[in-house]
Amino acid sequence: MLIKLNYSSSTVLYLPELFRVLREIINDSTITSIAALTRKATANSWTASLLAGLDTTTSYIIRTDSPDNTHTKAHIARPATASGNPYVFEFVLRQKLYDNANYHYYAVSATDGTTPIRTNGTSTNSSFSLPEWSPTVAGSGTTVEGYVLNVTNGTNTASVVPSLSTSFGGGGCFHAYVTDTSFMWGVSPGASVTGWTPFANPIPFLIGPFLISQYQRRDHWNTSTSSIVPVVSIHGGRNGGASFGETASDFTGIINGENNSDPALSMYNAVANTQPSTATSWSVATNTSTYGWGVSYGLGRRYSDMYPLNATVATSTASLNAQVISAIISTTVGNKFPTPSLTSNGYPLFPLTFRRLGSTVNVSTLGGNITSIGKMYIFNGDYIPGDEYIYNNKTYVLWPIGRYGPANRMAYAIPKE
Repeated sequence: MLIKLNYSSSTVLYLPELFRVLREIINDSTITSIAALTRKATANSWTASLLAGLDTTTSYIIRTDSPDNTHTKAHIARPATASGNPYVFEFVLRQKLYDNANYHYYAVSATDGTTPIRTNGTSTNSSFSLPEWSPTVAGSGTTVEGYVLNVTNGTNTASVVPSLSTSFGGGGCFHAYVTDTSFMWGVSPGASVTGWTPFANPIPFLIGPFLISQYQRRDHWNTSTSSIVPVVSIHGGRNGGASFGETASDFTGIINGENNSDPALSMYNAVANTQPSTATSWSVATNTSTYGWGVSYGLGRRYSDMYPLNATVATSTASLNAQVISAIISTTVGNKFPTPSLTSNGYPLFPLTFRRLGSTVNVSTLGGNITSIGKMYIFNGDYIPGDEYIYNNKTYVLWPIGRYGPANRMAYAIPKE
């Protein structure tokens, strides 16, 4: 399901209000369009601030790939706040594992009014069916609205970016992609028909996009019965909790997920010390102190931990052990690749993958394929955020990968379904 909520320039956006609308869309399979959304808001007397300024002509809800509400469900609440702070909220998305429908995990987006947080976990202190923050209640107030779930057994809370605890004047757009196996969201402040503004390189005010997705398991020990939760997300320990693509080196540098304190992605848990050993048992390790285990991202089988993805390395020695590395992406404007028919030029879509080479400390893993389960690809080519790209008769919407995505010709390709 792909959601674009575009608000006019006269609107002041508050993140809790955006997530309250998202909660209603996720949990009601009859909301298949903006018209259906506004009808429900009118029929149920929602507080006016939730949809005030929504541009119904440039917004959309596409629910071709609709989440299964038996498992994929959202919950939102507001803790008590003495000052009526309009930013305080806790949004929790519950999803099932792709290979174990009896196992749920929880993704949290929240703020206490000062520090925004993202965290992942496998249980909650309260029932998911408890009352929530009703859409009929105003955004500001001092009382508790609904029950805060307090997700546990998870990675450490992570600051997102300070601006998430402020309002966005001048309108903007809230983007979300929700399936049974993946969740992405981002905010582009400032009114624009495309929903992404401005188009400078780097984009100065982009919030996100943030990603949490399941991946296809690779290691023989990584199975649905080994207590491994096959989930990766934007690493919470980044500079201010910033998104993938927030620095140019994400695409043109060497990013070693184990040793780098600021990797793009992290995995939820893995088997500890998976090196050859005479040990007779191994434990599953969840890194709760540093936002999960940092990993190196890859495009297909080419990874960021050895050489930059845009680098070509070759030795002049003509020998069997001569080192040859070929660039897999191009950051040069105008460069293209052959299409599948080999009769024309085009831009490639790469599967997003990861691994953690590791050492005898902590964990190592062959990782997995995020695209196989999460369904989003990585686009490499010239684009303006919001462009659409057709591949194999399927339409994809191009979201910038962080502020430096357009400058480096890198984008998320999100299925428009």
